Amino acid sequence: EVDTFIAMMKEVARYAERYEVVVGLEDWISAEDNIKLLDAIGSDYVAVYYDAHNIVRRVKDIYAEPKMLGSRIHQIHVKNGDMLLSGAGGRLDWPRMAEEFHAIGYRGWYVLETGSPTKDIVADTRANIEYVKKTFRTPPPA
Repeated sequence: EVDTFIAMMKEVARYAERYEVVVGLEDWISAEDNIKLLDAIGSDYVAVYYDAHNIVRRVKDIYAEPKMLGSRIHQIHVKNGDMLLSGAGGRLDWPRMAEEFHAIGYRGWYVLETGSPTKDIVADTRANIEYVKKTFRTPPPA
């Protein structure tokens, strides 16, 4: 299965290179496995669409993952399950993740993948946007 996926992604990479776009892979695998996968694909036009929430329970140290991936991270999903990003009890310490992303030089997009726990989607989205603006600004808050 992995060999078939790699062969398919090499073909996708040729198109990405031709059109100068980056294909971001969002998955549920560790940084170590992503690096092996990207090395096998062998194209700077295929990168990681990183979602720490997806893999936090699958890896030993989620906060070490960004450093391992470095510039291979092309875009980042930000979510907190069915809670607001600022909600207590989430799987991640988002301010710490923000520091890790800043430390590797990531200056790209942070994309919300959030729900509406209060059922007021406009208010919840605004709250999540404000949280992201505060937490992920460059440089990160002290």
